[in-house]
Amino acid sequence: WSPPTRVAVFPSLVREKSNMATSQAEAEQMERKLRPIYDAIDNGQNKKAIQMVDKILKKHEGMHCAKALKALALLRMGRNEESSVLIDEVIKSQCGDQATLQAVSMYHRETGENDKVVELYTAAAAKYPTNGEILTQLFMAYVRIGDHQKQQQTAVNLHKNFPENGPYYCWRVMSILMQAHESTDRKGVYLPLAERLLQKYIEENRVETEAEVRLYLIVLELVGKTEKRLEVMKSETGKIIRNPLERASIELSCLVELERWDDASERLREFLLEYPDQWSYIREYAHVQVKRSVAALKNGRGANSGGANSGGANGASDDQVCTTGDDIDKPSGDGISSANGGGQSKPMVQDGDRVAQPLQEAVEYFDQLKDKLFVTPTTSHIPRGPFLGRLELLKEAAKCGLDRSPGVDLGSAAPLLMDYFMVFSNCNCCYEDIHTFLSAFPKADVQQFLDLAEQFVKPSEVEFYCPDDRVKTNLSNLRKHISLLQLQRHGGRHDSLTVDQKEVLIAHCIKYFREGIRISATSPSIAAQYTDFYGLLAAHLMIELYGELGDYSQLYKAIMLLEEARGFISMPIKMFLMKLYCYIGAMDACTELYEALAIKHIQVESLGFLPMRYIQAVGSFGFAGQFYRTALRFYYSCSKETTEHVIQAYKNGIFHKITEMIDFAERISCSLNFAYIIVDTHMMEFTTTIHSVENAKEYFSKEWFSGLPYSTSKLEAYCAKLTDGRNLIVFDDWSPPHRKMKSEEAKASFELECHWLRIRINILQCLKQALSLLEVPPATSQASAQEHTSNSVSTLESRVKELSQISRHTRGLRGYELLKQREKNPLLPIQSPPPSLAYTLLENNLDELVVQALCALGQIVRGSPSVKDALQHAIKVAKSVQGAMRGVPETLRAAFERVSQGDMDIHMEHPYKIMTCTHIDLEKYVLFMQIVGCAAMICGICAEYLALSGDGKKKKKKKRQSKEMSALENELVGFLKELQQVVVEASQQFKPLPEFSKLSKNLSKLYMKSDAGLDKQDCSSGVSEISTESDKGELHQLVIIEFEDIVTVCDKHFNLRYHTYMYTCTALYF
Repeated sequence: WSPPTRVAVFPSLVREKSNMATSQAEAEQMERKLRPIYDAIDNGQNKKAIQMVDKILKKHEGMHCAKALKALALLRMGRNEESSVLIDEVIKSQCGDQATLQAVSMYHRETGENDKVVELYTAAAAKYPTNGEILTQLFMAYVRIGDHQKQQQTAVNLHKNFPENGPYYCWRVMSILMQAHESTDRKGVYLPLAERLLQKYIEENRVETEAEVRLYLIVLELVGKTEKRLEVMKSETGKIIRNPLERASIELSCLVELERWDDASERLREFLLEYPDQWSYIREYAHVQVKRSVAALKNGRGANSGGANSGGANGASDDQVCTTGDDIDKPSGDGISSANGGGQSKPMVQDGDRVAQPLQEAVEYFDQLKDKLFVTPTTSHIPRGPFLGRLELLKEAAKCGLDRSPGVDLGSAAPLLMDYFMVFSNCNCCYEDIHTFLSAFPKADVQQFLDLAEQFVKPSEVEFYCPDDRVKTNLSNLRKHISLLQLQRHGGRHDSLTVDQKEVLIAHCIKYFREGIRISATSPSIAAQYTDFYGLLAAHLMIELYGELGDYSQLYKAIMLLEEARGFISMPIKMFLMKLYCYIGAMDACTELYEALAIKHIQVESLGFLPMRYIQAVGSFGFAGQFYRTALRFYYSCSKETTEHVIQAYKNGIFHKITEMIDFAERISCSLNFAYIIVDTHMMEFTTTIHSVENAKEYFSKEWFSGLPYSTSKLEAYCAKLTDGRNLIVFDDWSPPHRKMKSEEAKASFELECHWLRIRINILQCLKQALSLLEVPPATSQASAQEHTSNSVSTLESRVKELSQISRHTRGLRGYELLKQREKNPLLPIQSPPPSLAYTLLENNLDELVVQALCALGQIVRGSPSVKDALQHAIKVAKSVQGAMRGVPETLRAAFERVSQGDMDIHMEHPYKIMTCTHIDLEKYVLFMQIVGCAAMICGICAEYLALSGDGKKKKKKKRQSKEMSALENELVGFLKELQQVVVEASQQFKPLPEFSKLSKNLSKLYMKSDAGLDKQDCSSGVSEISTESDKGELHQLVIIEFEDIVTVCDKHFNLRYHTYMYTCTALYF
């Protein structure tokens, strides 16, 4: 199904043959001249394209298409002003040939000016109202700007001029559906209109393509006419859809919606004969059979009660009927009752055969499938469907209590699980297939199954120390052992292990992991190896010991173990390693892994949240800028690319995907990660580039900065629309359900991150509003200036109040309490999101530092005598935070000094002495410096305001108030001195490493083992000298210059210290 227009497609530039030429010969001549130019632009040879255009224009000055192509080439070369002048000249000529219109349209699409594309084709359509190609491009232009009503009108004009072309009619209907999609009253006007249009179209026997039938089915589904959909599928119209599987799936969905369980069961049995391993059919068949039993139970109750209402007086649903009433027992807390346990259950109905019949039919049918399709072990494929079908049937029946009804024999959970395990335990799918059933079955049955599985799998047979030609033979036992360990961990067997037992298990996993590395040396580097599981399991156990014992060396052992597979590391290990490196602040290694993963497109949204959260928080500002630019490129281009996909969907009749793609683009534009990166970029720019109040004024006045939602109402609406695109389950985790991250925790984390975003935007709001106190409108009277100042300070005080309220509300969130519980080990659960920086800010009361500084500013403006109290409270907060932060521990400092002095025997004394140092919370330092920067900026505004106020006073009043101003200035200068001292003391903690060049040389000598994944050159190049602080400016110019120097020093120290730290620990570990 293709659009009616004829399009000549080039690799990246679409152009259409002009049918406006006076003759076919002229059109062919034009195409011959322009084709080399198109090819040059497509190949990126813009300079060559311009040269060819200039040659053509010397002979044909009026060839507007060539001018448009030259403008496009100039634009791609970055010569925007020249291209703009040239394209305006082409537009003023009002040339109507299709080639020129296409070139001009491409120019505006690249500049993002889609409105001008609409204007261009609107003018062309007015000039040529019956030209189908121009009207088609006008329709697509409206698609780009999302004007669905104009789309509909254009599609009507197209169908009026070309009634024989069905696609135009479908475009009209789809435009109506898009209006319904965006309307609150979807069934009010738009959907009935769309249904009537398509019904008329079908009655006239004009339906010819599958796209038209699918569009009609979409409309019927939206209006809720399931019976009609089923009739269409059984009619000749439905047979236009050629794929029998697609027709059958639509019919099945209709039967399920209509609750025609018997017909659905019959259709599913037919499907399963042909597709015995199709999990969706297996699962649906088990559900349908349970629904049939529920319906029989419901009808039996209605017959027994003699009423017409078989659902009961309250109209209970089928699921409610199964679990309520006095004639059945309530299911036990563990789920399904054990086959051997418990007493006699009350019969659910007197006629239990009707309830048991559908379930027994399913059991017999699955057994027949198993007997019919189960092949000998010599064949390559064994169907898993019948085995999983029995388990799914048992689970669904247990939810309704039907597993205990008379005449029902669904079997016990443990034997069914064991039947599956004996056949498929040597397959990678074993754990993924049955781990969901373990949480639904009774604990006794699960433990019984695990006991049987341990007897079936003999760990002694898993042995790598054998000739290479026997390795493949042993892989079957290896996979069985992996499946057993995964299920044991999910079943809770590892929870009861002692520390010693965990260390023994870790040792076994390390042995298998290293031997797997040896035999997998010839495998592709990106392929996941079987033994990756052993390395990840050992690392997970080490992380648990790190949390239980507080032994920081366990964390580094886990990192070093996974680093052994550096040569052919797989994605699961890379992701987990990246998480560990982010946690310890080693952003060099983190960014290296991020690049190795080749994360791009939608993965920036789903996987990029991890480095995005840490990259600036640990002071790695250099990497942060590069990372943010790459991520923003995806977010800004997503909307444009999605629009092009929507256009292709219209052209190819894929109407059911259009709303999905538009919703996807909306989710990306409202992404929390997107907003996070934008605000992080602002905070980083503010932290690292602003040197004075004048710089701040210039920065906050930028147009791109003003685009953020700075008003309170806009901010609330903005945060309410944010979406969570983080893929938290990307990390492999085989923990039992009670130790895994729950969906409520993910939602709580998302809510906390939204509040953290609001806090930072509010801080930027306050800074911008504080700067407005210095902006007195020119040529205004004293009364007007005072009124402006009064309004500005009132707005500032209201925003400070909002900041305090948001901070208080954040402390009461569920996500905040969860972080308190996870404070000892934020790495668990494995799939948990990284802890929010809001916790670090609020637990250390850093928000109070900004609030008190802003309060002091407001009191200075209003002339309040309590300025001194606010400043003293602010400095008290700063000192308390600075005192709570610890720099590099003395053990680490001493170790570095000995290495720098050439003492190479340090590793002989205490191998893990360095690794057992307390975790250094880099996030607290960086956040402290950013907040101090905000406080310093506010003090600068105070000083500037006092200077302006002093200059503006009359001489008589100035003498009277000189003492007042002097006192305020003294208080402010005293605060600045104390604040400067606090920051300097904090910065001194990051200067423990002497003789950096000598240290680098000696560290490179510690390189011991090639398989550790280290390189001597990397070790030497990773250490660089730290530049000294620049001269400080005068005190009235604030501590901002000093602050910037400290940020620079700390940034270098963060990278240097952890780079050195990691390599030293690596050498000592080996």
